[in-house]
Order: sequence, then C-alpha cells, then structure tokens
Amino acid sequence: MAYTTLREARGMVQKLRPFKGNHIEGEWDASNTLYVVYSYRSTFPIYVYDTVSQRWFYTKDKYSRTTSRHQSACNPFADDPIYLPVGEMLELIYSGFMGLMELKAA
Repeated sequence: MAYTTLREARGMVQKLRPFKGNHIEGEWDASNTLYVVYSYRSTFPIYVYDTVSQRWFYTKDKYSRTTSRHQSACNPFADDPIYLPVGEMLELIYSGFMGLMELKAA
C-alpha cells in the first residue's frame, strides 16, 4: 500500500480504498463488511462504513489536535451519519452492526 498524504486521504475514504498515511489509515476488516479509518492505528477509529446497513458512523469523541485534524481532512461528508462514542465504534468493529444493535437494546 502506497503512502497517502493527508490531502489525498479524503478521496481514498470517499472511494472506500485502503490507505496509510502519517498516523492515519483506512482499511477493510477481515470480513470485508466494514471500512474503518483509524487515527493512531486501532486505538481510535474516527469513521466506519458498514456495508450491511450502508451507513457511515462517525466518532463523536475528541482525542488530540492531530486526531481532530485527521477528522477534518478525512471526513467523507456522508448524508445522515450516525455519531457514536469511541467505545461503541470499537464494538461496531468487533461485533458488527447487528452486534452493536443487540448491545444497545440490552
């Protein structure tokens, strides 16, 4: 995977293409159902696209100035995204959309 500048990253996110930049990367999960954009690797997901629900999920949490810059530069500008705290974003990644909905219903 070639290095992607922060300026180029939004286009990669909007096209759901894997990329790696300076403390930012986008990748598909093992099942190819979730596209995840991480700031500082897997510790802080900032955007997740779920192919099952065909929805974008955005974290509503803040982490650092660098992560805020990543969020601004990579924002996919989705219509009607769902905002979640980072803990629920991680649950979405680990359990999928249905797993997150079951957790929230409990």
